[in-house]
Amino acid sequence: EYCNNCCLIHQRMKVSRNHVMKSISELGNRKILTCDDHMGHALDIYCLNCEKLLCDMCSDCYQKKHQIRSTFEACQRYKDEMMPEMNDKLNSLADMLEMNLQM
Repeated sequence: EYCNNCCLIHQRMKVSRNHVMKSISELGNRKILTCDDHMGHALDIYCLNCEKLLCDMCSDCYQKKHQIRSTFEACQRYKDEMMPEMNDKLNSLADMLEMNLQM
């Protein structure tokens, strides 16, 4: 379970305020990706240069020469980059659908 401080902080942050918080036991059998080189270490860091997942131990080697982000930050970055293009495509599709409906 989460302590009161962690729950409060999680709910106050804009990026996580709408998240549904679950305990590890509630997650069930979700598979956590682990590092092949460092047994048991979760792949929870992303290298923007290599475009690959890293564990905390791998990231120590990469950090000086590479742009390292948390997986959350990397996902958010790619999402932010893709959204304008996705919105343009959706708008184009909506326009085409509207034109077809008017025929």
